[in-house]
Amino acid sequence: MKSALELLLRAAFSLLVIAPLPLGATQNDTRNYWAPYLELLMTNYVSLWAHDPVIIESLRAANRDHIITTRAQIGDLDHAWTTGQAEDLVAAILQNPASEFLRKQFPSYDGALTEAILTDENGITIAMSQKTTDYWQGDEVKHAHTVPVGPRAIYVGEMEIDTSTGAYQGQVSMTITDPDTGKPIGALTLGMVPELL
Repeated sequence: MKSALELLLRAAFSLLVIAPLPLGATQNDTRNYWAPYLELLMTNYVSLWAHDPVIIESLRAANRDHIITTRAQIGDLDHAWTTGQAEDLVAAILQNPASEFLRKQFPSYDGALTEAILTDENGITIAMSQKTTDYWQGDEVKHAHTVPVGPRAIYVGEMEIDTSTGAYQGQVSMTITDPDTGKPIGALTLGMVPELL
């Protein structure tokens, strides 16, 4: 069942987007179509649980732990991750409290949430709902448009058709800020199928 807040967001979105998605729409058209709704969702709903103490403490700890990590070390870990040689690291991240917290959010989205990735201020994956393709997200557009931009930054990535469902899906990312300092400490990326929201 949708919460009252989600229903209000859907009503607000209907005012922002009046025309139906045209046939033959490009990825950019689709992203622009869904962006206002996804931004409202991230700002007014996701941000409430994305700043849970479990998330904040995990980001603080990761930023402390990674402060002396070099780009070369990150690159080595990323290579090990993508080639299947970092299974202990993958397992540790999948089983940590922040990853468990992320997975607990899925039932609220009735299938619209497909993945969740939490990264520290450098773009290093520190929590995830399932194994990500790579360990370091810091070289990707979603990172460049969140943490470096600052508080309240939201980036809606390109929407693509899922061949298994025929629905448009994509990633939307937001900066996570420390409630004590107001400074960016990481980012949350969600895989979404907006049509199911």
